[in-house]
Amino acid sequence: MSNGELKHLVLGLFGLHLAVLALGLWRLGRPAVLGLSALDAAAVLLWLALHPTGFRPPVDWPVVALGAFEGLVLIAVAMAARGVRPAVAAVWFAFAVHLIASGLAVAFALTFKITRLI
Repeated sequence: MSNGELKHLVLGLFGLHLAVLALGLWRLGRPAVLGLSALDAAAVLLWLALHPTGFRPPVDWPVVALGAFEGLVLIAVAMAARGVRPAVAAVWFAFAVHLIASGLAVAFALTFKITRLI
């Protein structure tokens, strides 16, 4: 992946999060927030499943915590889809965390030039 591709990817993800946030401020955006939160969590869990080195000894505890957080996000999305009110608040919290993470990824991609991306 080149620097240009990385910049386009993170800008696109950040723009998608901002668009869903704008929709989420109206009542009709709730399914979009649920869907994007589930998609974010599933993508991170899929990446962790394809790259399980953080779970092998020595265990990388921040990676394990990330996997646990994203697993809880998927559970919260499923509960929020069924109308559980505390789960809706948890999904909004997870969406805010994902929005902040995508914003930080944009700042990173626009600040640093990566000479080797694997």
